[in-house]
Amino acid sequence: MLFLGDVSGRRFLVYVRYDERSATLYHSDIPIQGAVEDLVGGAVAGPLGPLVTVTSTAVPVTVGLAPAACAIERSIGASASPENTVEHKWAGAPDSSWTAWAAPDPQERWRVGCDGKIRSEAPAVLDTSSYERLISSAGIQHEPLRQRWSGPIEGSVGTWTLSTARLPSGAVAVVLADAPAAATVATTFTAAPGRGGSGVVSTSISADPDVIVIRVPSPSGQLGDRVLIFTAKPGATQAYVRAEIGGLGAALTGGVAVTNARPGPVAVRDATGAELGSTWLLEEVSQLFGERLVSDWES
Repeated sequence: MLFLGDVSGRRFLVYVRYDERSATLYHSDIPIQGAVEDLVGGAVAGPLGPLVTVTSTAVPVTVGLAPAACAIERSIGASASPENTVEHKWAGAPDSSWTAWAAPDPQERWRVGCDGKIRSEAPAVLDTSSYERLISSAGIQHEPLRQRWSGPIEGSVGTWTLSTARLPSGAVAVVLADAPAAATVATTFTAAPGRGGSGVVSTSISADPDVIVIRVPSPSGQLGDRVLIFTAKPGATQAYVRAEIGGLGAALTGGVAVTNARPGPVAVRDATGAELGSTWLLEEVSQLFGERLVSDWES
């Protein structure tokens, strides 16, 4: 048995059945006054992993369980660095190796540490039902999403949209996608379910809300060096990638340029060469809004 406890008027049971070949996770929840037979007999089976997340079948409660020697931390706020990475404030879960949230989709990022090493860091439950819920489930507090640009991208099919949501710090969370805002989207740079394998989305953070660089996903969902640069700075005519070494210029059309870029600074300039603003392109890693997704239970 992994967990037996009461949360928000429900009694939760989480346990594992296993033999030499496999292990299966089971979980159930009933009213606190319910019979033990119902608690055991109504269990739902699922895969077993080191970090277990279960959601109630009747009330909006999510329970997270880490191995006994580990501790869960929960994000309680976020800001953006000048290099466009998210910096979270963390608080330890009151019960260390387990936590509960009175919602089916905790708008938090969880971090699990074991013996001084971070073994897992990711959204508690990733919600891809809309772009706004995607940002919220990443543990980022934000204002309503607004579209900043829409149009074709040379070499890519369809019409793309670039949308941003302002953070309390003034930075923005950025979504570039080839699907309407109400569509189900993928966030690990693979095809979205239910869209014939054509829906893809890329995410980033920009400390400057008016100078944005974001990787353009391929139809297969892969990321590479191809980026979209967007600026709302008046008078901007050129974007320069790797601006610290002079860089390669790309003409801005309607405030947008699509070009190849390596990680590093990106600047936008006016016709005289004066710099109007800059941003930073992160390394090409598995990330969500400028944060690495960590799952390191084996090393």
